[in-house]
Amino acid sequence: MVTPTVAHLEEHYADLKAKSFFPGLVKYMASGPVVAMVWEGKDAVKTGRVLLGATNPLASAPGTIRGDFAIDVGRNVCHGSDAVESAKAEIALWFPEGLNQYKLASEAWVVSSTSPPSSIAAQRLTWSWCPPFTTAVRVLNSPSARE
Repeated sequence: MVTPTVAHLEEHYADLKAKSFFPGLVKYMASGPVVAMVWEGKDAVKTGRVLLGATNPLASAPGTIRGDFAIDVGRNVCHGSDAVESAKAEIALWFPEGLNQYKLASEAWVVSSTSPPSSIAAQRLTWSWCPPFTTAVRVLNSPSARE
């Protein structure tokens, strides 16, 4: 868990700086700590994006993070890298000290022997829970949200 500075968030979202919603996005993201993480594996970016759901929570399938825990595109609960190139840049920004290196004991059970070595770490995706995640969960679990 980390509480990013405004400068850090402005760098992370630099590609959106010209958008009208940029100041509000930075303010929202700076409103509390985020849980930053990296997922790795085959097609991690594509698979991670499926798990996160569509950017617009109303278009997200049930069972996705945004489909289950978000209700507004401006508060879509989580961020995920949209491409391998952006994931590399985001990992460098959020984890400047680098990532822990390890080999899962279960790798031999889930990765075929015909896969290239280290294919499990071939792609990485960075994503994070946005600050008021617990608030979104409370709202979605309230009786009025279910009606």
